[in-house]
Amino acid sequence: MSEEFESKYRPKLPPPMRSVGVVRGITVDQACIAFPKYRLLFSESPRGVLVDNPAALATFELARKLGCYSFTLFYNLEDGTFFCVTRGPGKLDACFTTGKAMPTYQPISSILGETTMEGVMRVLSIPRRLLLPE
Repeated sequence: MSEEFESKYRPKLPPPMRSVGVVRGITVDQACIAFPKYRLLFSESPRGVLVDNPAALATFELARKLGCYSFTLFYNLEDGTFFCVTRGPGKLDACFTTGKAMPTYQPISSILGETTMEGVMRVLSIPRRLLLPE
């Protein structure tokens, strides 16, 4: 096939992403009881439980099941953009992004007052090593 055909019709793969989440107000023990299959993804955080989740579903599922508020931070390894999805019981999912607006989420202007990747990681107590390549 021609290069032109390939570039025009070949499905575009999503960019390589990393994600990590924080579920507020719970302990690692509570998280492990709720989702034992994700046990290795959970660690203590000053804000609750840190979820090192490559697919992002662990944070969403845990927050929903336990009725907690959560933040899931996504980082695009190709272009350096990031976005953070917030979920809470009885609230619409919201998203802060440095890239293109996401129509499936209510837009918000910051995460706990922060608008930079470093600032968001700091206020959510997310260790740099979990999200950013060395």
